[in-house]
Amino acid sequence: MALENSWLKEVEIIHWLFLHKRLFRRLFIILLILFNVIVWGIFFYYLVLYIIYTPAHRMMLFELTEDRIDFIAYHQQIAIRPLIVTNTTAIFLSHDARGNRYSFVAEVKNPNEIWFAKIVSYNFVWDGGQTEIKKSFFSPGEEKYLISLNEISSILPTNLSLEIRDINWQRVRPEHREKLKIIKEFSFQVTNFTPAIELEGKILPASLRFEVENSSAYSFKNVEVFIAIYRGEKIINFDTVVIKSWLRGEKRTINLNLTNPVSFLTEIKIVPQLNLLEPTVFAAP
Repeated sequence: MALENSWLKEVEIIHWLFLHKRLFRRLFIILLILFNVIVWGIFFYYLVLYIIYTPAHRMMLFELTEDRIDFIAYHQQIAIRPLIVTNTTAIFLSHDARGNRYSFVAEVKNPNEIWFAKIVSYNFVWDGGQTEIKKSFFSPGEEKYLISLNEISSILPTNLSLEIRDINWQRVRPEHREKLKIIKEFSFQVTNFTPAIELEGKILPASLRFEVENSSAYSFKNVEVFIAIYRGEKIINFDTVVIKSWLRGEKRTINLNLTNPVSFLTEIKIVPQLNLLEPTVFAAP
């Protein structure tokens, strides 16, 4: 009896499925349609994204592979540029049996921002004569003087020029560039100028008084200072002074008798000559 009931249920299920086979077929077709719609919808979605973003993607890939550094401009920026000579002057000092005495002075600038002219070999040349080769240095961006003082020439130094014979360049590391700013903490202030005068047939020399102050945190053994006296654009007198044992925070008054009998001037330039990349210039604290 139980077996017969089971068989009847199976027959009923089969009969029900047979009666609803069209419904199942429709459901199956609907599912296939929905599946296709989903698949094609995803396909068209990504196709649209591809069409929209492909140009931007290609541009991004191009930018990734593009050389965005202008190496030509970069090399031009860091390339060593020659020293700039703006003025060369022969200052007459005196006359003796061997000829005339002159001081030769040139205004020179180092236009390089990261290159230190560690050793500059130079001399002055004129028609029929020249000085011995001397050496100096230039910090990055520094403007100062190249000099050859108290030179004898039996002839007038015409067509005078400064000849740079050799330069030993050294690139300044970023950690050393701050040290070069120390020189900006030196101050020089002219407090008095007394012109040369003639008294009882004798010429009393011109004199200059100026104050120097070391506002930096460092002391120095010796600091040479150049003093250039101008009349208009021409240098008419040039002297040097050495400040010995210049302590940090120290202020001094310098009195100087000028080499030439200067009676009238328009400008005084005082320029320190100090190689701050040389450790031996610093005094012990």
